[in-house]
Amino acid sequence: MRAGWRKRSSAESRRLTQEIEANRFAIELLAPQQLVRPFLFGVPDLAKVLALSGSLGVSREASAHRYVEFHEQPAALVFSMDGAVRYVERRSEFPFISCRAGHRLADLPSPIDDSGLSAHLEADPREWFSQPCDQPLVIQTLSQENGYAITLLAFDCDGADSEDD
Repeated sequence: MRAGWRKRSSAESRRLTQEIEANRFAIELLAPQQLVRPFLFGVPDLAKVLALSGSLGVSREASAHRYVEFHEQPAALVFSMDGAVRYVERRSEFPFISCRAGHRLADLPSPIDDSGLSAHLEADPREWFSQPCDQPLVIQTLSQENGYAITLLAFDCDGADSEDD
């Protein structure tokens, strides 16, 4: 859906608009806020996205979108393949992320077990933001098949070590 908004024929634009609307309708139907709410406690964590995906039977990507959309703490997601950004999704309250589609990412955290999840690690905000940021940035990556990955970016609001959560 994020193939870009290059010049398209009116038929292509109409089809794309209809596809976007159908996807929005489907996610509202399959993952309404009341079903997502039980997964929103604590610090943002991709383990909860995996649990949400399994519980509701929706894709990890769709689950990640809903999770970040409804989580109390502003966060962002970077969807990548083979270390290159596919697209970025962020809450409006979260700072602008400087990487764009095709941008090569620095090495992402490695999985700690068979789930594909990494630990929550502190990251250098200069690698992600074009504007200075003085809050500690925490990232976590879900490595998936065929080189796909979802990276969650959030601020360590408590100053606590999120690996202990």
